Amino acid sequence: MTSIVGKSKLTSNQMAEYVIRNKKNPKLNISIKELAEIFIEEGEIEGVRGDIAFCQAIKETGFFEYGGQVLPEQNNYAGIGALNNQARGKGAWFKSEREGVRAQIQHLKGYATVQSLKKDIVDPRYSILKSAGLLGTAPNFEDLNGKWAVPGDGYGESILSIYDKIKNIIIDNGDKSYNIKALILYNNDVDKRAAEYLSDYIKAPIIPLRTYFDYDSVENLYGIGKGEFPSKCKIINGEDRYDTIIEVLKFIGKI
Repeated sequence: MTSIVGKSKLTSNQMAEYVIRNKKNPKLNISIKELAEIFIEEGEIEGVRGDIAFCQAIKETGFFEYGGQVLPEQNNYAGIGALNNQARGKGAWFKSEREGVRAQIQHLKGYATVQSLKKDIVDPRYSILKSAGLLGTAPNFEDLNGKWAVPGDGYGESILSIYDKIKNIIIDNGDKSYNIKALILYNNDVDKRAAEYLSDYIKAPIIPLRTYFDYDSVENLYGIGKGEFPSKCKIINGEDRYDTIIEVLKFIGKI
């Protein structure tokens, strides 16, 4: 049996690599590696296996491609509040990726233990677990069968099967070498023109923010416009698309 409570053992690189090997373009507004890091961080806060919670999210979302009852923009990675035969988008909505992950971690902790949560409750169904006397009734992932999913035969085992595949992925953590000198990200099509101006000047490729890329392999990363860009980005934006173009032209010394 595999306990829901515990420390993560997988790395965010392993977790991201597994998704990308199966689906090249997960429907996310942040990179899959950043999402994996959030799962590990939120799991650490509550003492829950964030790495296996990520495996659960892979199962629930179909490698973050969705297609079922939950929409990508709901930031709901575990089908919280989504019931069978319900219309799409009727499950829980969360304002950010981190809030969606936090709700999932809290729900797992609720099933696993009667211990109080460390953070304010964002899981809309935690109170239901509590009032129904279900807190602490499923300490292991295998115990989620018939609870998280109904009928749920083999539900927990299928999550652990994904975990077993990820833990066998070997990531080369040798000396750092950059494969790409510079890369430019833009979040919305309205900022693509500004990104193209910068691209022409520094001779660097541009890609949409939602495209998965190994940003660690890039020496200089630029983010054009507004959005949740990787932390290593040099952000260039303005109040609107015209201001953003002006800021880019200032940056390259054209005005």
